[in-house]
Amino acid sequence: MKTIQSIATIKNPNPTPIKKRKHKIPFIGKVIRFSFKNISHLAPKTFGKLAWTLFQRPVSRAEHRKSDALLESVKRFDFPHKNLNIKGYSWGEGEKTALLVHGWGSRGTAMRNFAPTLVSNGYRVVTLDAPAHGDSSGKKVNPFLYAQVIAALIEHLGGVEMIIGHSFGGFSSAIMLSKVAPHIQVDQFICVASFTSSSIPFGEFKKVMRLPDKVLHQMEMASFKQIGTHPKEGNLLEIPRPQNIKQLILVHDKDDNVCDFQHSQDIYHHWKADFFIQTKDFGHFKILHSEAIIQKIIGFIRY
Repeated sequence: MKTIQSIATIKNPNPTPIKKRKHKIPFIGKVIRFSFKNISHLAPKTFGKLAWTLFQRPVSRAEHRKSDALLESVKRFDFPHKNLNIKGYSWGEGEKTALLVHGWGSRGTAMRNFAPTLVSNGYRVVTLDAPAHGDSSGKKVNPFLYAQVIAALIEHLGGVEMIIGHSFGGFSSAIMLSKVAPHIQVDQFICVASFTSSSIPFGEFKKVMRLPDKVLHQMEMASFKQIGTHPKEGNLLEIPRPQNIKQLILVHDKDDNVCDFQHSQDIYHHWKADFFIQTKDFGHFKILHSEAIIQKIIGFIRY
């Protein structure tokens, strides 16, 4: 496959200061963090299991504070996966299907700004709430579980032409395409503001919760026991670009304060992305609401 490796830059015409990221920890979380720091050495395996459980649980479920035309017009459906009930949403009736995959602590309809442009270009746009997110059931999720749900939904839909994944959703989609379901073919994979390895959020969790190294090791072992894959195996930079992706488009903001811009730079070089949309002054979340970015993605797809 010929690789174009074209880079485009888009600046936010109305930038606002991007605040330094702060982790809000509730009181019970502070108590647990104190325990991790001060007494976990007494039973590192037990605390490692606890850490793995907490790692998979979002603090809260995202809700929309107000409705709009896109939320009012969405079609809802239920999708069963094992013991979970996954909530799905769709716009349009196009012959091609685009799947939107949201990030950690978000929900499917948070990516709805992509829908109008995609629908006007002949796509049916589908999204979902990840397990333990939005209106889907479940209390926990990890990249491999999310990848399994994404794959099952794609099979249920009869395939998709495009996947747009943001952050945790982008990484989980990459894991799905490369490791969980490499038989699934997509014309375009648009990976927005994602990270390169499952070790990254593990390290972030270690830092925030002040886990001793022994507890982190036991946390990784608990992860391996549950999902059959060690977190260090989920490293996109140690996996060749999947042959089931015809066109890879990366999007990342240079001022991202949640997921460092370097991650997409590394993916760009290792997976030899076809296009890299570099943005400025959008940050991690506003990047999903820029019409200029959406139009640039559509332009690259038509290339």
